[in-house]
Amino acid sequence: MVLKKISNYAHDASKTGEPLHLNRWLAIAVVTIVAGMIPWTAYLAWSLPGHFRAHNWDIAWVGFDAGLIAVLAYMAWAAWFRRQILAPIAIVAATLLICDAWFDINTSFGTKGELVTFITAAFGNVPMAVFCILLARRIMLSTAAALVERGIAMPPTRHARDVTIMFSAGPPRYSHPEKPVGDQDPVEAPPDKPQP
Repeated sequence: MVLKKISNYAHDASKTGEPLHLNRWLAIAVVTIVAGMIPWTAYLAWSLPGHFRAHNWDIAWVGFDAGLIAVLAYMAWAAWFRRQILAPIAIVAATLLICDAWFDINTSFGTKGELVTFITAAFGNVPMAVFCILLARRIMLSTAAALVERGIAMPPTRHARDVTIMFSAGPPRYSHPEKPVGDQDPVEAPPDKPQP
């Protein structure tokens, strides 16, 4: 059902030939943010102290871990019920796992928990993050291949970064917007056979 809706949407977008204004503006906005963050990061590297006494240390880490638990639980739900949302959730989970390992390692140098932190990062966080990234890649490539099989014009690719966005900006447009979701088009009998 999801692939059918994406297929209809992609056909509509290819017929109208609308330029992807939203994608262009999004790219410009993100590049602007990146350009602004480069001098800011350089300033932080020069100005921040190597040691700092932090407040609410327990709340910060417990809150982060609670968010990671929620994302992983949602990922498990999406995997169990085979939902397409699994791909972006896997990327979010990988990002949080890498951040967790990064801050754990950098804040544990010279402490009694240093060895445990390295072990959990090397054999827990990082391998699971890599798995999540590969999982998201597989879902994207499999979805693209399924669209090609259904007649959507898309060049075959082995890299997730090369899969193009198949629809233009704005809400989906269907040929029968009044039809409830889940309805199927009626199957017509061949012309040489009378309908019952």
